[in-house]
Amino acid sequence: MTTALTRVETVLNQFPGEARPQAVTLALRQLGGRIAADLILASILAFEAHARSYWSIVRRPEGQPYETEEDFFNDVLHVQSFRSAAKRIAIGRLIQALTEGEREPVAQALADLGIAKATVLLPALEGADSVERERWFGEARRLPVAELQAAVSTHLEAKPRGRPDADRLYRVILGAMPSLEDRELCEAVFRLGKRLLGPEATTVGILRACFQESLADWEPRAKEGRET
Repeated sequence: MTTALTRVETVLNQFPGEARPQAVTLALRQLGGRIAADLILASILAFEAHARSYWSIVRRPEGQPYETEEDFFNDVLHVQSFRSAAKRIAIGRLIQALTEGEREPVAQALADLGIAKATVLLPALEGADSVERERWFGEARRLPVAELQAAVSTHLEAKPRGRPDADRLYRVILGAMPSLEDRELCEAVFRLGKRLLGPEATTVGILRACFQESLADWEPRAKEGRET
């Protein structure tokens, strides 16, 4: 049976001796581009599968249902942890949130960067306009991963106070969420808090409002439970 490796070797064998290094380099470049493009496509589909809870609908090839979303992504994406799947879901979410005309160039730019840099860059790209995105893509191409992470962290810390993503407490709360669904629920609450309380509302202010409303709702229910 002819395998992909056999086919590649057949082609490369046409370039013996001094021509082989250049041929192998060209093959790697082409395969690398395909891998990057496939990664972005997988990210877009992973976001769709997550957003629509496909894990609870489909079954394993053997016929058994998936017990959790983590089991589903570990199986279909061949990853060892849900953190790896979450990175791809986040990339897909960012791309799908763009306008139709923006998606293709942004997807290509992320593919060119690779999964490591693309993941690091995501927080800086969220809510950025086209000019800001291009600036960050340029920084990502120029900087190694560690320096890019430092630049993104500095950028987030420098955002105006009152924005949730600039608040250390907000990031700690998100980081404590045990699953992606819990994180998205938390993010949705803070977004609504901003809309209701105003753009200058802090994380503590939003939490305080949530506590007050919960207390007003829970106390009568708890009292009714004790009486019954």
